[in-house]
Amino acid sequence: MQFLKNNITHLIIFIMIVIAINIIANYYGGATFHNITLKKEDYNGKVVEIYTDLKNHSIDYAILKNGEKIYLGHVYNRIQEGDSIAKNRNSTKIQVFRKDSIFYIDFKE
Repeated sequence: MQFLKNNITHLIIFIMIVIAINIIANYYGGATFHNITLKKEDYNGKVVEIYTDLKNHSIDYAILKNGEKIYLGHVYNRIQEGDSIAKNRNSTKIQVFRKDSIFYIDFKE
């Protein structure tokens, strides 16, 4: 019984350490796969469709007028069909042109 109690204690401590490391890494903006991938992309065009790819982990995409498929991730709800968007390489910001306004969305937010 004592053996089981010690193992459970060690397991709980291990899980707490892993969670703490994850929180610290995320707080200090550790390079994630998505941030690295997003910085490599550049695109611009008018959004003609926004959809969720249910066959690919329910990832949200925008389709531009030129047929390009753009990953939207957690910013999908801030972009609308009819918006024109532009993103430069080595940036995590998307410039959005909507009717009479221009604004930026940062994937880091």
